[in-house]
Amino acid sequence: MADRLRSGVLPADVWASLYQAAALIPGVEFVEDQATLDGCTGTAIGRVEINGNFRQDIIVDPDTGLFIGERRTELTAHGGIPANTITSWSAVTTTVVADAPAG
Repeated sequence: MADRLRSGVLPADVWASLYQAAALIPGVEFVEDQATLDGCTGTAIGRVEINGNFRQDIIVDPDTGLFIGERRTELTAHGGIPANTITSWSAVTTTVVADAPAG
């Protein structure tokens, strides 16, 4: 799901279908008002992964449904990393342009 959303080229009805499908996955939680890069605030859709050591989230804009990023949070301390530390994240910025290059 994250791979498809990350591409940014899905029609709105496909985005909506993916979010609806995510809601049916056991253990998935929707958490509002999760911050990501560049001050964009969105809803996290994620779950604790099978090994229970981390939570993987995708973050979407609640107004537009656009994918704005993702993150991984370590839930237990290990290797000098404290519990509840975000260990990886990415952010996506989407813009609309008036003209596209020819060809």
